[in-house]
Amino acid sequence: MSTIKITDMGLAEFVAGLISETFEAVTASQEEQIRREAEMRAAHAMSSGEFRKRYLQEGEVRQLVGDAAQEYFGIAIEPNMAYTPADTRNVEHPAFQDVLGITLQEKVDFAKSSGSRSMVVTEKGVKKIEDALLDRVIVDQQQVILQVLNRGVARIVVDTGKIFSRVSFSLVEHEASTSDNATVSGPTPIERSIVSKRATVMNRLSRNRSNLVMPGVEFRVRQADDQAPQSSKADLYGEVEIHFRTVS
Repeated sequence: MSTIKITDMGLAEFVAGLISETFEAVTASQEEQIRREAEMRAAHAMSSGEFRKRYLQEGEVRQLVGDAAQEYFGIAIEPNMAYTPADTRNVEHPAFQDVLGITLQEKVDFAKSSGSRSMVVTEKGVKKIEDALLDRVIVDQQQVILQVLNRGVARIVVDTGKIFSRVSFSLVEHEASTSDNATVSGPTPIERSIVSKRATVMNRLSRNRSNLVMPGVEFRVRQADDQAPQSSKADLYGEVEIHFRTVS
């Protein structure tokens, strides 16, 4: 039930409220699971740029790129790092082409070190390598998502259950009416505000019904409080227990 205490409701309204809120909780859970599966499928289909923008924070990006550089090359990627381009006598080191599928351009991505014949990676080269590393990380994450989707996303389905609530019952006697068509007084403002939030069936049930046995007496129910002292106006304390099963 809601955290708001439901007071002085008819028994039918109270039971209908229990059922209505349980139904809403079950359906909301199912909708959330379907939404998450759809989000996983959308994430797998995203481009690297879209994935980064939606799911990765800048600090997290730096950490992922640094970890990937250590995993693939065993070194940090930074400006002026040593680099050997591939030629007729040497193989590329680090092997960016073989691992990441990128080709560094001379005088743009790498150049001769000042006062030396050895080559170093420029800032533009570092940016190119880091972007390629991040793309690789995102592809790896999307592959994991795809594996989960192919195996089937686990779902929790509520098939049976029990609704239980402690309540107090009381009889409310109204003044006799001289008219044969007189009905019991309408709900209180508090009751109307609560019932108005229910489903349509609750709106129908919220109307007071005539008691054919004792027309001047109305049967009322409220949720009992285990901690606060119980009201002396209650005629009887009891429990409401509803068993249900899900049918789809």
